[in-house]
This record gives sequence, C-alpha cells and structure tokens, in this order.
Amino acid sequence: MKMVLAYRRPYVFHLKFRYSEAREDFLAGAFQYVMADDSLRDSWEQCAADITLAANRMNAIVRPARRDSAKVLTGSEQEAYCPALDLSQLGDVIERFRRLRSARCFDCFQWWKGAGNYYDYETTHHLVAAIVKYECEDGVRRDSFPYTRRLLQHSTQAPHLAEILFRKIHLSPYLCLLLSDRATSHIGLIKVH
Repeated sequence: MKMVLAYRRPYVFHLKFRYSEAREDFLAGAFQYVMADDSLRDSWEQCAADITLAANRMNAIVRPARRDSAKVLTGSEQEAYCPALDLSQLGDVIERFRRLRSARCFDCFQWWKGAGNYYDYETTHHLVAAIVKYECEDGVRRDSFPYTRRLLQHSTQAPHLAEILFRKIHLSPYLCLLLSDRATSHIGLIKVH
C-alpha cells in the first residue's frame, strides 16, 4: 500500500493499494473499526441533544455565577452556575428533533436534513467515507459495495452513521448505489436533483 498526498481533493491522503488483498484487508479493518465505534450506538435522543448543543453553544445552557452568588442582594434569586450539564433549558429545541417517525432510511435522511449545519468529523466519519470511496473504484455492479451496503443496513439504528452516509458523501457511483436500492432510491433521487 502506498499513501500519497491528494491535491485539490476533499480528503488529505489517497491510498494506492498494490494488491487487491491489501485493499480488501483495509476495507475489512475499516469496517470492523466503524462497527465497533461506541458513538454509533447513540440514540436519536442523544443526537438531538448534540445537535441542540452545537446549534446553541454551551452558553445557552450554562450560566456563570456572580462572585456574590451566595448572597441575594437585589431581592431576586441569583442564577447559580450549573454544576452538571442541564439540558432542561433546551427542552423545546430538543423535542423538535427527539423522535424519528419510523426506522426507514428515508426518514433518517429527512431527520438529518432538518438538523441544520451539524458537523461531527471524527475518525469514524473519515473511515466510512474511505470505505465508500474505495468501493466506488470498482464501479457499480450487482455485487459491488459489500461493506457500504452493510453500513446502509445498519444506518437506521445508528444515527451518526446515517448522517455520514446520507449527508456527507456525494460520489457519483455511490449515488448510483443509492438509486439502485429500493430502501434508498428516494434519497438518491433527491441527491441527484
């Protein structure tokens, strides 16, 4: 395997595999890493809280205490610093994202579409993108994209995985895969349009 610096690409490095076995080993290892990632097990409610925190910043829920917070000087109650993160102040905003209507791929896509500009780039994001990218190099056949298909099947139970697959990846062969599968064909049409 050879790693080269990619120029004018959305990724930093491009891997060149000398043998198909090396490529398959990389894809298998990347897939195992992604499936073992604990952040993919977050619930839709936890993702709703993450989106709300990202959109409203920390200062929307944590207010610093004044130096004289132990004394009431004006007759009104002082706001004390929250010793733990209290999401109750953002309950209305979180409630908007809290529930997913059903566990279909299109509903996951719509849910993330309504989430706004939420970005969470971690190692898992880059590995999922790499899996799709290197499987796209094979072209689109009936048996192509074995790991990507498995990721798509798992995406309805893994909100962050759904976000990566349905919002962040825009490769043409991947769009063909989305169009070719009944569960994701609507998403493919919307992304092509």
